[in-house]
Amino acid sequence: MQASERKFFSIIARSLVSAIAMAIADGGISPLKASAQSSLPSVDQILTGLLGGRETLFAGDVLIRGTEYRSTSYTGEKETSSKSDIDQRIKVDFLENRLWHERSVGVDQIASTGELELQPTKALHREISVFGRDGFYIKSLPSSLVSANLPVAPNRFWDVRTFGMCTTDDMDNYVKLSDYRDTLTIANEDGLIKAASADEGLIRVDYFFRLGPGINDQLVSGVRRIWVDPSKDFAPVEMREQFASNGTTAIKDPDWSPPHTISNTNWQKRGGVWVPVSTTIKMDYGKAGVGMMSIHYELALEWFAVNQDFDESDYSLLELDGSDPESIVLDTRIDAEHPLITKHPGVSDPRLLAQFEQDRISMQASQRKASNSTFRVFLLGNLVVIVIAFIYVRVFRGK
Repeated sequence: MQASERKFFSIIARSLVSAIAMAIADGGISPLKASAQSSLPSVDQILTGLLGGRETLFAGDVLIRGTEYRSTSYTGEKETSSKSDIDQRIKVDFLENRLWHERSVGVDQIASTGELELQPTKALHREISVFGRDGFYIKSLPSSLVSANLPVAPNRFWDVRTFGMCTTDDMDNYVKLSDYRDTLTIANEDGLIKAASADEGLIRVDYFFRLGPGINDQLVSGVRRIWVDPSKDFAPVEMREQFASNGTTAIKDPDWSPPHTISNTNWQKRGGVWVPVSTTIKMDYGKAGVGMMSIHYELALEWFAVNQDFDESDYSLLELDGSDPESIVLDTRIDAEHPLITKHPGVSDPRLLAQFEQDRISMQASQRKASNSTFRVFLLGNLVVIVIAFIYVRVFRGK
């Protein structure tokens, strides 16, 4: 089956899932017996809408801008904090596992203590990472060097479809929508997900979690509450996470501490699909005078394309450096320990081609020289061992 056909059938299947979930929420389809006496859909139906609705976004080109704020304080120590600017462009195709990712890296986070006078941060450089069929390419701007590596699956980027559900820890670990599907499916099978009607037509989904496997099934250590909007394909618009006051609590009679993480997300319809356009995630954990840790994200998303047609060339080396075809390519795909310097496929200037060829010859010569030097060292070392052994036999055994 061709890639275009896989995408077509995936679109149809996910659209049907979303339409069914929407019809259930609007009363167009009779709920299952489990909810026959209530307008509230079953947990299964809600999860189908929540996850299936997010999966209708299978590709996108989006600019993410905002700030990340972190601070820590411990007893007897001054508070330390930092603030970073976020500015990254993501062009992703989830079905084909392709990614273009441009972001600031090596951010100079200038921490402050005491009075918390935050100083502006500095982005040391921009980096473009491209995950394509033929390779994983990295270029730091304004450098003219491109690193070409063996193809790998992209992982260190934010799956924007999880916005509204994720915590700051999820953001730091780049948790994907597929991870949520696995986690929520298992939790539902274990009876750890409950649902209830909320104000303004929203539905609140409570996901309880335990300390670990094998621990008392009647006790939980925390809950993540997610408010979903059935009128927006069950998009998550608010999330709060809180722990049990005394470490664990019973689901039937819970005793919760105040929420330590609060998130709010706005969604808009683009190209028939609901996408996040802004999100805030604020985690404040600990007690004043004892120890506090805070992580805040405030992000705005600007969409250039939603569910765009897939084109392999968008994730190629030529597309990565099309505006600067004078770049040198350091290719590690054949031999990581002995990378080759090659010309960029967009280069046609004879002078540049000659320079690239000279660089290639020089690099190979230096590699041969290094290999010969290593061999000579190895040979000399073995010769020394043989001489010592010979002297030992003649001197000591000859006595």
